[in-house]
Amino acid sequence: MTTPLSAAAPRSDPWRGVEVLVDVDDTAECVAALGARHDLGHGVVVCHPTPGPAGLSVLGEDVLVALGKRPGGPGAEGVSRRAWELAGLWLRAEQVRHLVVLRAQLLPTPRWRELAELTAAAGTRLWLVTTEPGHDVGERGRPWRVALSLLPTPPTTVTGAFPEVPDVEFPLFRTAARRLLDPTGFARVDEVYRTTLAQTRDVARGWTHPGTAGRPVDARHGAAVLQRHTIDATSTAEVLTRVRAVQAGFFTAGLFLQLPPRPGLSAVRVSLAPRLDPTDADRIRGLCSPSAAAALTIAAATGLRAGALASVRLRDVLYGAGPDQHVVADGTLYRLPTSVAGLVRAAVIERHAQLAGEPASGLGLGGAGLFTGSSPETSVTRRALQQVLDRAAAYAGVTVSPPSFPGVAVHDLRGRP
Repeated sequence: MTTPLSAAAPRSDPWRGVEVLVDVDDTAECVAALGARHDLGHGVVVCHPTPGPAGLSVLGEDVLVALGKRPGGPGAEGVSRRAWELAGLWLRAEQVRHLVVLRAQLLPTPRWRELAELTAAAGTRLWLVTTEPGHDVGERGRPWRVALSLLPTPPTTVTGAFPEVPDVEFPLFRTAARRLLDPTGFARVDEVYRTTLAQTRDVARGWTHPGTAGRPVDARHGAAVLQRHTIDATSTAEVLTRVRAVQAGFFTAGLFLQLPPRPGLSAVRVSLAPRLDPTDADRIRGLCSPSAAAALTIAAATGLRAGALASVRLRDVLYGAGPDQHVVADGTLYRLPTSVAGLVRAAVIERHAQLAGEPASGLGLGGAGLFTGSSPETSVTRRALQQVLDRAAAYAGVTVSPPSFPGVAVHDLRGRP
């Protein structure tokens, strides 16, 4: 189901969510130690504010940069006047739990309260690091080292590259991998393989319940299953492992997932390049505009073009029990991994805010389009959305590839009843 993302209500007392940390000597050690806790994926963001009596837009851009946006991005994207508003929106969208502002003594005192109000509305805890507490806070503050025991520590686990695997058809894949890989490498491959096989077997069984023998299975759904189970793979070898596991899972339910033939020696006839590697995700995250970031994220993850994206409604962005996000486009279900879920969530939050003051339509809020035209009240055209995609991709430096699994076919091997 889709979880409504209406505007968050600010706390009655914004200072309740503020921790003041004191670094009397303004030390480089403090900046380095707290800066090392920056980990957006685990909800910790560290901000280096521009010193001096600058306006809220400048501080807003500082927060946006801390959230992974490109320096100067608000100006380049034409949203400079919204920098402060967007800072709060992206704090919510990325589900930031802690915002650490270093050297806060260099900011005018009113900025402290404005930061407190911004983070309170976003549900984020604010940590102000200063040489001495301000008068508005009402407490003396605590030594900055206290934060080292309270803030999450970024994970340091390094698993290494995914092992190279044999390029053979799915009936032979696991046996060949066991023969060619060392025990540690095979264990890692087999964990991914078995998990993917079990998940896709359950999907295929849902298509093959009694009475369905001989009915055609829409090939788009087969390709979408491949997308959902390969989108967070980080290497060609991992994509291949997951593709073979999907085929094996289908086969155990009586379905044959056939990949399209193409010239060449490889047994695989589709693109095995990861669709959304961490570098591309970070580049898309550099966009300040929620709608541009969402459109580019969905296109990069699925290969869909503007025509399909223009049909996406708010109700088509799905949040389940897990951390991942799903999007229904052109009647097909796609998955977006946790690492980029915030990039689409931002557009959902923005769209709900736009619709909050509008009269309810017969479709309800869920029936409203995720993307809009030149104003929130107009529908977006395919051409206009394609222009948004092209500009966003060029600015972010991301290439949107076509779908990875075109021409997939699903054959029912059970025979007719």
